[in-house]
Amino acid sequence: MLLRQNRLTERLHLLFLPLQPVFLRFLQKYSAGNTVFCIQAWREKKTGSILSKLPDSYVVLQNVSITKNGKHTEMDNLIISPYGICIVEVKNHNGCIQGNQKDEMWTQHKTGQKGTPYTSMFKNPLKQLGFQKYLLSTLLKEHNMDLWINGAVFFSGAEGLETDCDHVFASEQDMIFWIMNDQQIKLSDHEIMQIQKLLSQAV
Repeated sequence: MLLRQNRLTERLHLLFLPLQPVFLRFLQKYSAGNTVFCIQAWREKKTGSILSKLPDSYVVLQNVSITKNGKHTEMDNLIISPYGICIVEVKNHNGCIQGNQKDEMWTQHKTGQKGTPYTSMFKNPLKQLGFQKYLLSTLLKEHNMDLWINGAVFFSGAEGLETDCDHVFASEQDMIFWIMNDQQIKLSDHEIMQIQKLLSQAV
């Protein structure tokens, strides 16, 4: 788990922002079968840098693993603050994304490297997010912490998004605004530390 990125990381991110398309083409050309993994890892780190812009009262943890009752999940980003808990699941799909909350499958429309448009299907990411929320909630309840857990899906490379869900984002600004929208105090500093300690033992 990684704590909030430091300010130097933020400045480097802004400095190299114009080079992102070149970097992705390099990965696609030279990474062969590992391309998807490399791009996903890079975009997850980019999302961590975005979330580091939250105020200091927000603790951002990355790659948080939980195993409970024989079930396992890993959360890309877990945010703990006085205002509650929020999971942010990162997806690396680009192009235009279409899907609604009750759909089993979502659709990705994109253009290939040779300019050929095509469509592919992938599992509704809200199902995965729901499982993560359930497993984390179960763990917390066993330690007398009955808390509502928010969750969001962030398509870090999407050019367009069509969905009926208000917690799925392709815009980092919209995601940050949504995370900070609830300002009702729910957790004390002591409770935040308790949750962090519990998660460090839940792998």
